[in-house]
Amino acid sequence: SSLPTVARARLLTLAFSSSARQQQHPKSMAPMEVDSDEKFTQEAVRFLKEHCWLSSCCCFGLGCASPTPLVWSQSKVCCMQAQATSDEDCCGDMGWCMCTNKICCYVEHTQFPPDGCRIALCSIFCLGSAPEQPKDEDSLDVSYLEDACWLYYCCCEGAGCTSKCCDPMISGQQKVFCCFGKSMTGDCCGDRGIISLYSKVCCCVEYAQIPCGITPGIGLCGMMCCRGNLNEHEDGSASGSD
Repeated sequence: SSLPTVARARLLTLAFSSSARQQQHPKSMAPMEVDSDEKFTQEAVRFLKEHCWLSSCCCFGLGCASPTPLVWSQSKVCCMQAQATSDEDCCGDMGWCMCTNKICCYVEHTQFPPDGCRIALCSIFCLGSAPEQPKDEDSLDVSYLEDACWLYYCCCEGAGCTSKCCDPMISGQQKVFCCFGKSMTGDCCGDRGIISLYSKVCCCVEYAQIPCGITPGIGLCGMMCCRGNLNEHEDGSASGSD
């Protein structure tokens, strides 16, 4: 027997809505997470090879570089990982300034200029709706914002709580004009060691890693009297990617 006209219309409406949501959030545009260990190794080797090290002693060093990019860093302390770069658009999908933080079940969100004015109290929005996942491909997965219970939201800033307490436990991303950074929890040790830092601000660069892992060696003013292991890690990452 054929379905009633009202039922058929309802099914068509649901199918159209599902298709529209899939087009808005395609799988190919899934948000990026903090770099994998393999990509981290490739970036660390490139960073150590490209710059001139004024002083280097196995697990730490200081050097100089060209002023561009203005900011770049990869860092890890125990289970906390972070990245930063200055290659973002000054005003893109995330606005001029943006901050999203999650600690356990507590979440907060700030964006200026906002993509839409929002006013809410106890998760009841009298103006606008809950923040959504940014379209920027460099953004972390902040889909928990859409399901959060907002204690308040006033124009461009709000705070609330989410049921996703440990998924991940800590996550955050911040943007100020062209500078963008993100952080989240990961393995306490792993291939990156307990502590690792590869940082560049303007013409100053530095690296540190405990225990000693990827290193250009021991030397002064770009002259290494004890060669490091950059070629070994570069060959290993290349063969692993193949």
